[in-house]
Amino acid sequence: MPTMIRSFVITFVLLLAGFAASAGATTADPWLPLSRLRLALESAGAQEMSFEQTFVPAGFTTGETESGTVFLDLPGCIRWDYLEPYPKSFLLCGTELHAWNPGEGTGQLYALDETQPGLDLLLLDRPRLEETYHAIPEKDEEGEWALTLKPRLEDGRALASATIGFTPEGQGIREIRYEDREGNRTRFRFGPARPVAANDLFRPPPGLRWERETP
Repeated sequence: MPTMIRSFVITFVLLLAGFAASAGATTADPWLPLSRLRLALESAGAQEMSFEQTFVPAGFTTGETESGTVFLDLPGCIRWDYLEPYPKSFLLCGTELHAWNPGEGTGQLYALDETQPGLDLLLLDRPRLEETYHAIPEKDEEGEWALTLKPRLEDGRALASATIGFTPEGQGIREIRYEDREGNRTRFRFGPARPVAANDLFRPPPGLRWERETP
C-alpha cells in the first residue's frame, strides 16, 4: 500500500481508539472503553472535526503541515477532506477505501483486509486485539491523560508507537502522535466535534472512473 494510504488507515483507527480511551484512560482495563465506544458510536450520528496534520521525516526536526476536515459516520464510514495546501479526499466504508483529488476524472479504489495494521483496531474482536497490541495509559508532556499503543511483536507492521492526547475533561481528543518503523513522525491536532448532516458525504463522488489498486 502506498505510504500516504497506509498512514491514513492507521490514523483513522487511532482516532477511534482515542475517543474510546477518553471515557476512562486511567482504568486498569484500557481496552474496556474501546469496547463500549464501538456500541456508543452506532447511535452518535454523523460528526465533523477540523484537523491540522504535521509530518516530520526521519532525521528532521521540522516538517510539512496540512489541514482539513474529518467526518465520522460510525460504525460504517469515515472521510478525510484535506483542504490546504493541496485538496485531496479519502473515504473508508468497511474495508473499501476510495481516494481522489477534486477536479480529476479518476480515483483509486482499495480493497483492504480486516487485519491491516490500524484497521484491525476497529474490526477485530477484543481477544485478537489484545494479542496484537499493548495499550498503556499515561500522562503526556502537557500533563494531560494520553494513551500509548504499541504492537506486541515487530512483525513488519508500519506502526511503531502512537500516543493519543485527550481534552482536560477527558471527553474529547486533542491530538494524535505516531511514529512508523522508519522513524517518520506524524502529529494531528483536532478541533471540537460537531454534528453534521450526512447527505452524500459518505458516498464516493459520482462521475469518476475508479481504478482498482493493490494495497
